[in-house]
Amino acid sequence: MENRTGLIIKKVIDDVSRVDSLTIPLFIFIAGFVFRAIIVLVFGDFVSPQTYEYGRIADNIVERNMFAGSAHLGPVALTAFKAPVYPYFLAAVYEIFGPTRFIFIEFFQAFLGALTCVIIYMITLKVYGKKTAIIAGLIIAFYPIHAYLSQEISQTIFFAFLMPLILLILIHLGEKWKTRTAVILGAALGATALLNPAIIPFAPFACFWLFIKYRPIKLTVFCKRTAIIALFTVLAIAPWTVRNYKVFHAFIPVKSQFGLNLWRGNNAVASGITIVPTKGNQAALVDDLLLTKTERDVLAGMNEVERYKRLQNITIKYMVDNPKRTIALSVKKFCYFWVFPKRFSQLVINGEPYSRFPLLRNILWLPILITGAFGAFLALYRQKEALLFILLFAAFSILHSLTLVEPQYRRTIEPVMIIFSAYAVKNLICRIWSYILKIAPSL
Repeated sequence: MENRTGLIIKKVIDDVSRVDSLTIPLFIFIAGFVFRAIIVLVFGDFVSPQTYEYGRIADNIVERNMFAGSAHLGPVALTAFKAPVYPYFLAAVYEIFGPTRFIFIEFFQAFLGALTCVIIYMITLKVYGKKTAIIAGLIIAFYPIHAYLSQEISQTIFFAFLMPLILLILIHLGEKWKTRTAVILGAALGATALLNPAIIPFAPFACFWLFIKYRPIKLTVFCKRTAIIALFTVLAIAPWTVRNYKVFHAFIPVKSQFGLNLWRGNNAVASGITIVPTKGNQAALVDDLLLTKTERDVLAGMNEVERYKRLQNITIKYMVDNPKRTIALSVKKFCYFWVFPKRFSQLVINGEPYSRFPLLRNILWLPILITGAFGAFLALYRQKEALLFILLFAAFSILHSLTLVEPQYRRTIEPVMIIFSAYAVKNLICRIWSYILKIAPSL
């Protein structure tokens, strides 16, 4: 009788671990999809959702057979303001599904979100074992912030799917070099860059991690291996880069937006995000506060690349002339990336709230962040894969600390933080179980 409590707990945990290898990921996928489908049905707009520049470009592809949009601060014209994958996906769906297009898009994105849950389970299974993988899979399956992405007409849910997929390929490649896996990784990096080139700054960090995994290795051998990855990344991006060169007569690998983002995040009135608080809970775009009508007209007269190059040059000069403010802004943006401030979330711009459910988002995210940070600390000294995840966080933090931060930028790496969170939770459960076994005889 004395040890029965401990034996029952042990049996439950062992029984879960012995469940058929396909049953658990299938359950996680179904649970994740059902939860996201409910979110879509409750919050989705199937008539006229906000599609931003993605929708405008998609409309032009369908109606005029042109990848064109107004970009920003300029007229409607051929554009490289957005990466091509998501607008072309929207255009294809618009063409095929017509009036029911947004129903298909949002439920398809729910499907992608559910697949992301399975990939997170697979990564965690490979690195930390089945028990931690079950916890991670269940957390992300029912994580409302990730589920909510399904009903947003944005590339974010696609990026949040491809990012863990790239990590999974990297982990396989880190275990054993295979040229075929390297080719797949390069192609995946290129395809993801055509969705969102924010993946590009992570590539050097990923190569650094592979170098650590392969030690000891001759530098020449390692360079040859990474050259294969780089080659297929470039080959995937190259057709779009050629298109951009033909349109703008300038080297634009994927999109032209960097100069604009750099300017918006580093100037005399910059808050670290796209908007700036003005009076009370009101806010205005950085553009409206800094640019006169004359300056807008001058920028509108330039092509897209020239326009953002000019803003980039102005910004670099400002950053060099104001190093203390530049550093202070970068530190502020780093903090905003990880915990978006409540005061910004409550702002209103042009009569619309800047962010929906700001308090709820922070309440849901902070436990993941705290347990994830603890899990990262525990894991870093035990598995080299933990370093890969931390390098991913570093790449994105540095990128957005230099440019600007928006609430959705962190959404793509939150699933990876859930892996660390699950690792911390699993260790906590094991400690509690060990304590129960220790005191069970005295009960």
